[in-house]
Amino acid sequence: MSHEMYYKSEEILIFCPVYNEVHHLKELIEEIKSTEFLGDFLFINSGSTDNSESLIENSGLNYISLNKNEGIGNVIMEAIKFGNENNYKVLCLIAGNSKMRPKYINKILSPIVFENFDFVQGSRYLNFGSTKNMPYFRKIIIPITSKLFSFLYRKKMTDATCGFRAFKLSLVNSASYNIYANWLKKYAFEPYFYSNVLLDENVNSTEVAITMDYPDKKSKKRYTKIKPFLDYPALFLPYILTLINPKKFNLRDIS
Repeated sequence: MSHEMYYKSEEILIFCPVYNEVHHLKELIEEIKSTEFLGDFLFINSGSTDNSESLIENSGLNYISLNKNEGIGNVIMEAIKFGNENNYKVLCLIAGNSKMRPKYINKILSPIVFENFDFVQGSRYLNFGSTKNMPYFRKIIIPITSKLFSFLYRKKMTDATCGFRAFKLSLVNSASYNIYANWLKKYAFEPYFYSNVLLDENVNSTEVAITMDYPDKKSKKRYTKIKPFLDYPALFLPYILTLINPKKFNLRDIS
């Protein structure tokens, strides 16, 4: 790996969506403060109705608050706008529910910063990636889904649903589809973006092994806002839509 840095630390934004995560935030805030990583950190409070905003405000970490929760896709859109307005060039997404460990931020960023990749996807199944306390249903469905889409896309992916990722801001800005479309505001943004990245042979993407920790069942803490079956179409249909009608990225605009 080259030691040349294609992007400086001040050009990198790590953003963390938060919606009603009061039971997870204290641990996450402590871990963020005790971890060294490239880039600036930003909480994006998505209209939380519990005490999340107060915890974020008192953390001393940078944050912005949205008036209401319109979905994870909308938070990503706001992060893109924030990045564009503040001269960032690389975005990294880490969840606010403490499943994703801040110690892996640099590992996610490394292929972009040091090897000039355009997009990096975290994987719980690549090499020595792993999970702790993952629900049994997810242990079964995620590998099956990933193998299915690997076959359909003719491109290996080991973790189709992992949200721990980083990408060049210029990449998403160069999309030939409307990245601010209303239908992408909930769960469709991430799979639609990722699937179009995979199908564009000119986009340089890769996976890196990470670990994700799910709450112990005894804690009774919720680890996701996804509603079974109700939200599944928004998570998986974008992969099919992209197969039917893939959208390219304007690589001349990527830097």
